Amino acid sequence: DRGADLYYEEFIPLSSQIEKQFQTIDEQSLSLRQKDDNLHLVLSQMNEGLIILDSDRNIVLINNKIADIFKAPYDLKGENILYLTRNQEIYNGILTAEENGTNELRFKTANRIYKLFFTKTDDGYLSIIFVDITDSERARQIRTEFSSNVSHELKTPLSNIAGYSEIILNG
Repeated sequence: DRGADLYYEEFIPLSSQIEKQFQTIDEQSLSLRQKDDNLHLVLSQMNEGLIILDSDRNIVLINNKIADIFKAPYDLKGENILYLTRNQEIYNGILTAEENGTNELRFKTANRIYKLFFTKTDDGYLSIIFVDITDSERARQIRTEFSSNVSHELKTPLSNIAGYSEIILNG
């Protein structure tokens, strides 16, 4: 009888330690879930598209904006970038960024224009950010056309005035 009590008493510190470890694991799991939820919230609210690739060019992270841009049929995490797009410009941009550390390029879809920013991290990951510049490009085009039209419209009357002034001076 006394031997049984000693046997179980020896496990009390071990049992207590295991219970503490389970509690720590539960706390860390909750913390990780909260961080994951926060990350997904931020990614889903971004106006910019974001892709993160590993060193094998497999998709580690992709946000909803990218799925919309490329009309991705399903979650492509773990798949090679070629499952998302076979666009040669983007692929060349990736290759250049892998070699140089960074890269930028313009990318056009049927109705949008994006500026892409490629950045390679020290641990071998590559991020690609898609910034929609369609509205600013349209505004730039409108300004250019307006300036051209104003310049043309002012040249004609100024030419006439200059001609009449010459006639009056020569008189």
